[in-house]
Amino acid sequence: RVFTDKALRSKDDVTSRTQIPFVGLVASARESVTSEDFISKPKSRLVETFRAVRTSLKYILIEEGPKVLIVSSCFPGEGKTFVSSRMSLSYSLAGKKVILLGADLRKPKLQDEFDVKHNEQGLSSYLSSDIALDKVVTKISDSLDVLFSGPIPPNPMELLDSDKFSELLTTLKKSYDLIIIDTSPFMLVSDTRAIINRADLTVLVLRSGYSRKENLIQTQEL
Repeated sequence: RVFTDKALRSKDDVTSRTQIPFVGLVASARESVTSEDFISKPKSRLVETFRAVRTSLKYILIEEGPKVLIVSSCFPGEGKTFVSSRMSLSYSLAGKKVILLGADLRKPKLQDEFDVKHNEQGLSSYLSSDIALDKVVTKISDSLDVLFSGPIPPNPMELLDSDKFSELLTTLKKSYDLIIIDTSPFMLVSDTRAIINRADLTVLVLRSGYSRKENLIQTQEL
């Protein structure tokens, strides 16, 4: 069974198949369902695992200045939105000024992580119209803002690949220490590949018992 198992299940399964640096393991998503739980349980196992990931990233993002961080995965269901939301909370609890962008414009789930009932205006609205940025940004806490995805547009790839998206990142760098971008799955659509060169680092999320070994190898090639 071990020999024929095609799923990634351990750190060794990952590090033996890729040269991409391994930054850490996080606890099961079932331990904390809402962002409020994450904030109210600062000593929980889940919060500690994200703190360890944050420490690992510190040794990769060593240069001073605001950073842009993409969080993606190979396919849906691997936990990228859960990780990006909890990572933004972890950095904000550490005193960083953070904004989280919902750049999965096809099947957005970010609003569910923060228990937001509406997704009427957001990133897609800003990129496709003249709406002011402060009208689409949601304040979660004193140190964390979220720009949800907004309505699903007919042209997500074109919006993310636009000059206006680049200008948005430049503008946000003036106000935030860290910009975390939750994106579409890397191998399913090309949206993430359109913006990957605008980030300082891309974090690939893998889910134990779910992510496939061959997908990791294909993603590394891409």
